Amino acid sequence: MRKTIFRAKNARLLGVVLSATFVMAVAAPTSTAFASPLDSEGSGTANEQTSAGEVQDPSSLSSEAADPIKTQTPEVSPTTVEAPLPSVSITAPTISFGQTTAVSLQATNVPVDTALAAIVSVDGAVLKTVSLTSSGTAKLTLPKASIAAGDHRLSVSIVDAAAIATVLATAEGSLTVKQATTKIDASWTTDNGESVGGRVTTQLGTSPTGSVIFSLGGKTVGSAQLAKDGSFKGSFTLAQGLTSSHDLVASYVGDGNHSASTATAGVVVVCYGPCRWPESFQAFSDVSLQHKFHKEIAWMYCNGYSRGWSQGFELPLYKPSENLTRSAMAAFVYRLEAPKNYQAPSESPFADVNPGDPFYKEITWMWQRGLSRGYANQSGKPDFRPNNSLSREAMAAFMYRLEAPKGFKAPKKSPFADLTPKSKFYTEITWLHEAKLTTGSKTANGRKFLSKDSLSREAMAAFVYRLVENYRA
Repeated sequence: MRKTIFRAKNARLLGVVLSATFVMAVAAPTSTAFASPLDSEGSGTANEQTSAGEVQDPSSLSSEAADPIKTQTPEVSPTTVEAPLPSVSITAPTISFGQTTAVSLQATNVPVDTALAAIVSVDGAVLKTVSLTSSGTAKLTLPKASIAAGDHRLSVSIVDAAAIATVLATAEGSLTVKQATTKIDASWTTDNGESVGGRVTTQLGTSPTGSVIFSLGGKTVGSAQLAKDGSFKGSFTLAQGLTSSHDLVASYVGDGNHSASTATAGVVVVCYGPCRWPESFQAFSDVSLQHKFHKEIAWMYCNGYSRGWSQGFELPLYKPSENLTRSAMAAFVYRLEAPKNYQAPSESPFADVNPGDPFYKEITWMWQRGLSRGYANQSGKPDFRPNNSLSREAMAAFMYRLEAPKGFKAPKKSPFADLTPKSKFYTEITWLHEAKLTTGSKTANGRKFLSKDSLSREAMAAFVYRLVENYRA
């Protein structure tokens, strides 16, 4: 009778389990329940599993399991750590032109026991070589006003002081130098109203260069060049067509190292009309509408014969009671005639008046017109005595020569109690009386001309007004 052995439902799984068990535990005893059937079937089952390629030969598995797995460790090459390279940094603060400041240097990773130096350059030009401290630092002081305003390129090279050609490290930075701020002070410096003087000062005491422009009502009316100390003095011409009062502005145009600035040199008051009704406005702060000669003085301002002394934003001063100087008289008469294209001579006809002096042009014009011959002296040239007070008789002489009246004959009887036909300037003074330019001063002893008295500025305004508005009209 044939004996049948029941197979496991999954023979392949069983074979794999058996194989794994064999490999991992070769010494373990096989279970008796499976030993006999496997042995009885013999090679048939074994051949079938082998053909499927699912179970390897137990002997070969046993052989591989017995040999330990060899793990190879890769060889490690020795590592060389490179020293960090030397480096340097450079810093400089933003400064204004004329300001002293320091450039800071910091070097790192430099060789020890080596004397190091730093070569500092500005825009490619070597400025200075300084030594570094043991910690690699240095400070370089920039001299005052040594670098112009603008943006500059700083560079530094760290070298071995013993072998200066060997550069260990380099770096670049920037330096910004701002323009120094300025302040301009300006004012009318003479009575004629055509001259402006002042000074430009700077933030850090440096020397500004360039020019100052004078403007009135937005129009340029003159200019002046700065001297080495920042001072200036120049003339201006009143702009035509003004319809309202304007500030006379002095503007410093600046230069590469200094900023521009402006200031008011005075106020130009415009007379509406023009000058037909001068009694309706006040031109000077010290000549009110109630002043005895207000009309005449305001008329002088309107016509440009006098601008007085500037007070900035206030009305100018006329100083009516002060004595009129001989140079101011020359200016009044010069403006009255308004000579065109007059060129003052390069050599003065007077010993005490030189080119460049106040009123030089006006005084030399009086000489050339024959209005003044001055005072004789031993130098060969006469003196004009520009700063002396003008006497009333000298004023009469100037006026007479200016008008040169033809056919005038001095009266045999003097109109003034203090004047006789033999008096100096008798003809000139009596002509003033006949032309209704003066009536003299009322005294207990009659009207007097007071020839030797100094002429006041207010009296001069009256004479000029009457000459133009009455005699010449």
